[in-house]
Amino acid sequence: MNIKDKLVATLEKAGFACFAPLERKSCFDLAAKKGATLLLFKVLSNIDSIRESQAKELKAISASLCATPLIVGEKTKVRELEDGVVYERYGIKAITVGTLSNYFLDNIAPEKRFFKGKVVAEIKPHVLQERMRELNISISQLAHLLGVSRETIYNYQRGEMNIEFQKAKHIESVLDTNVIKNIDLLTTPASCESEELPPYLKKMQDIGFEVVPVYRGFDAIAKEKEALLVDKTTSRYARMKADFMKKTGSFFETHPIYILEKVQVPDNIKGVSVIRQKELDESESADEIIDLVKKREKKG
Repeated sequence: MNIKDKLVATLEKAGFACFAPLERKSCFDLAAKKGATLLLFKVLSNIDSIRESQAKELKAISASLCATPLIVGEKTKVRELEDGVVYERYGIKAITVGTLSNYFLDNIAPEKRFFKGKVVAEIKPHVLQERMRELNISISQLAHLLGVSRETIYNYQRGEMNIEFQKAKHIESVLDTNVIKNIDLLTTPASCESEELPPYLKKMQDIGFEVVPVYRGFDAIAKEKEALLVDKTTSRYARMKADFMKKTGSFFETHPIYILEKVQVPDNIKGVSVIRQKELDESESADEIIDLVKKREKKG
């Protein structure tokens, strides 16, 4: 079973519905949804093979959809990935299928992070301070027990430094309590800086949409009060891609739409609303476009 099949099997066992995009060059290879949780995965044997442009697109679309982007892989250029350790590439968490299985099936969150060649952990400062008070242990005493400086303990208390994982476990042993912070895998990135858009997407932005270009399978997500899955194409290709657009729109809870140059085209192509370029050019607000889309959905 390949890595993608293992991932799908794990997610489905955890109760997620899975969806794969149309094109292999998409910035994500798999989407998974369960209730309000939406995950977008880039699946790579070697996590170092992800390109910065792919990561940027993945973070942008995740921000727009309130989704969590994740890279799932097996190795880097120099080492095998370990279960229970969180890696990172271009600001996106990278994990194994085993780590994901632990998280969703066994309710075990990872504690380890790979950082600058070391496996590190993050201490919960408030727990450390409270436990020191309970045991009446001073900073000097704890520094002596751990074999570190007083300044290091101050840094631990302020949460200002990563600690080698084994040292963090030593702290837990000395204090007889859990002070290592779990790593939350389900985080949504902040919106990315906008980039230069083609004229039709720039027009949508100008009338009030937040536009995130994708250019893989579909062109963009345009979001105002509701989200549109946008693709500019021709009538011929619109018919060929309609099933994909409907399935994608349904999975992401967006309205799929086509932008077509020709005036003499139907309002709806196989269930996907059509907005003519002329109509877009003449629109003065996002609401106008959303109203048109909703009316034309009913004609499918």
